[in-house]
Amino acid sequence: MAQDEDLAAAVALIAPLLGAPGGLGQRIAALESDLAGRNRETTAAVVAAHGLTPATFSACLLVREELGKLSDLIHATGIALALPHLLEPNEVLKTPSLAAGNDPGRLYDVETNLRAAEFKFARWTNGGNGGREKDLFKDLVLLTQVSLSLRPEIYVRGPRPARFLGGQASARKQLKRSQSVLAVFDAQVADPEITVAAYVSKYAARVRVIDLEQAVPSVFA
Repeated sequence: MAQDEDLAAAVALIAPLLGAPGGLGQRIAALESDLAGRNRETTAAVVAAHGLTPATFSACLLVREELGKLSDLIHATGIALALPHLLEPNEVLKTPSLAAGNDPGRLYDVETNLRAAEFKFARWTNGGNGGREKDLFKDLVLLTQVSLSLRPEIYVRGPRPARFLGGQASARKQLKRSQSVLAVFDAQVADPEITVAAYVSKYAARVRVIDLEQAVPSVFA
């Protein structure tokens, strides 16, 4: 109970900062502007004027630590809510891998007698999606290894992931951080300069990219 109360107090302390007019980005930009040209004697007053204290910092650290697994909850809840709408009458689930990141013994988020599927619940922004692009392409390459008896699918949110997969970015560069998947890619591809779009067309054409917001809109209501 005490831990719950500490977390509630920490959230209450930082909520005004997160919910400030213009958003957190604008608030940080204002802080940056106000700190420019300041010296040792004047920076403390600027920081205090923006409502930043050691208590605020401690609260941020506590909230991040306690809510660090929120992505797992989002992933598990999203898949669980989508499954009743996606499964076909004769389709049977194997044990799904619902937490963000796959269990070594379960290669895909969802595997059934009919399909293997990965789920991506982040909605891409207009720029700054480099990490999401790499993660999406990594899963796409892994899904090319799915048995021909199964349908490989990636569920995403919004149109931007599909646009990326139709783009001219270097395919190989997307896998620099995933050596095991890069090995799969290199075993498939002779051309190291192949683009993402060309890879999709030649090696991953059977992997379906499906917009969850269109396929199961009730999940996002």
